[in-house]
Amino acid sequence: MEIEFVGRERFAEVFPKSGSHVYNSVEFSELNRSKCDEVCYAVFADRKPRLGMVLGRRGDKFCSPFSAPFGGFLSCGEQKLEYYFEAAGLLKAFARGEDRSVEVALPPAFYGGDCTGKSVAALSGNGELMWTDVNYHYPLERCAEAEAWMRRNARKNYRASLRCGFEVEVLDRVSHGDVARVYGVVRANREWHGYPLRMTLDDVARTAPVADAELLVMTCGGVDVAAALVHRVTPFVGQVVYWGDVPGYGGLRPMNFFALEVMRHCRGLGMEVLDIGPSSEAGVPSFGLCDFKESIGCVASPKFRFRL
Repeated sequence: MEIEFVGRERFAEVFPKSGSHVYNSVEFSELNRSKCDEVCYAVFADRKPRLGMVLGRRGDKFCSPFSAPFGGFLSCGEQKLEYYFEAAGLLKAFARGEDRSVEVALPPAFYGGDCTGKSVAALSGNGELMWTDVNYHYPLERCAEAEAWMRRNARKNYRASLRCGFEVEVLDRVSHGDVARVYGVVRANREWHGYPLRMTLDDVARTAPVADAELLVMTCGGVDVAAALVHRVTPFVGQVVYWGDVPGYGGLRPMNFFALEVMRHCRGLGMEVLDIGPSSEAGVPSFGLCDFKESIGCVASPKFRFRL
């Protein structure tokens, strides 16, 4: 095989948006072009294209992704493991010739198909593992018997929350006012907990239509007390980019109620899995966050980051 860098039109033709996940799409990459020095569309081919990767050049390294939760290889149909190894070797040789490194963050292991598993083998065989994050997802079939999957204390908190009069609204992804409403709740939650908020309001507003985002707000007595932003990463997988409650309502257990409402909404849209996201930073877990996700029935899986 050889590595070839192509224009965005050609890459979109070979690897349509529906063939991988939204973060590997040309549309998403072009939306975030300003967040790197250069966007590079790599195709690995012999007689025909086999694999691809979107890379963002940042200083002395190439990153996949350069502005998303994960990136990695795209595959033209099912490809043999040897093609992944060869592509990783070509990518490593290219980066070495540029006197740069490559960093690749893969999707969590539960994402469909065998692309992630083969990518782990090829990248570890040609590079080094930087760290492994713990990621949580919720199989949406569990919504039918959600309480059975909850731990005892979570089940108690959920039942208590049913008496609080919470109401959930689904908002419009193309309405700036609706996006701002969700963002305001998320920002209040992040400030309360001291967590960083990496996306600006403008980032969220521009990304929502591209990612077919779902925006939900929960109110109590007419006051916004919780909100969620969910990207439709694949036709069957949604990803919680942000969710959280505002200070002052913790005694009502709003997230025990709201989490399940978000899951039921996504299931109603035909999604099969809700990716709740990582509960660690550069491999260092937040045990409290892990415990909450496990308590409501989420499942852990690894999320790898490699350097070539």
